[in-house]
Amino acid sequence: MTNSRLFTFGCSFTRYHYPTWADIISKNFFEFQNWGKAGAGNNFILNSLNECDLRNNIDTDDTVIIMWSGLSRIDYYQINDWSHLHNQYFDLKSTKYPYSCPQGYEMLSYAWIASAIHVLSQIGCKWKMFQFIQPETDSDAFDLYNPLLRNIVHAPFAENPQPYALSSRSRMQVNDLFHRLRGKDWPGLESILDGSFKSLPLNDFIKNECKEFLTAIKKDRRMSSGMFNELDRHPSPNIHLKWVEKNLSEYPIDEKTRQWVNHIDDCLLSKKDYAFNANSPTRF
Repeated sequence: MTNSRLFTFGCSFTRYHYPTWADIISKNFFEFQNWGKAGAGNNFILNSLNECDLRNNIDTDDTVIIMWSGLSRIDYYQINDWSHLHNQYFDLKSTKYPYSCPQGYEMLSYAWIASAIHVLSQIGCKWKMFQFIQPETDSDAFDLYNPLLRNIVHAPFAENPQPYALSSRSRMQVNDLFHRLRGKDWPGLESILDGSFKSLPLNDFIKNECKEFLTAIKKDRRMSSGMFNELDRHPSPNIHLKWVEKNLSEYPIDEKTRQWVNHIDDCLLSKKDYAFNANSPTRF
């Protein structure tokens, strides 16, 4: 273990409800802060880097690793938390929202990435950047920023061959909201999520409340989609382990860490609970 700090940044490929590459290599460091967030885009990642530096005074002994996210994600701060939208594009038939076209998103993300490179270069710490999505190389924006983008390693994750049911941990937000809003005559949460409440002997007022609740959580992108019987196709802990061995081989993985990753991977496949708390640094 080195007597230094590790700061990681990214989306759900960096911080999730089970170990990712960041958690795996963190065993090599004295202190670890994971500033990733599920659903996050590159604007959020740059903001996180700046906030982290101001709170922690990143110095030359520290290590920063960034896993850049998809280009067409929108980040915004609202009601004491960051929220994110995926794959929102400008629609010529509607002017309701000022979303960008594909090249517009490239221009924004590449500028954020360039800013992060300048920040880290000025600090003089050890840093690496990865991107799991192959960038489009036939655009004017890519040509302009290419000298800086060469610092980013394209390192995709293997497809998860064994997708598993989304963990119950992903339901915590909806559980909390349900217990805050439910009336005394509401049915259980499960019957609302699977729609079976519609056939229960409830009065029309309560049924309408349940419908409104279900519609709201489906539309609210801050809520996990894990309530709707979906399979989780994120890279499994074992896939993250293999990714580390290939792309971050300078950080050795001991047998204890391997057993830890394999155990959680097995728990996910067998729908068993497991002990893991994602690192949560102080932040806005």
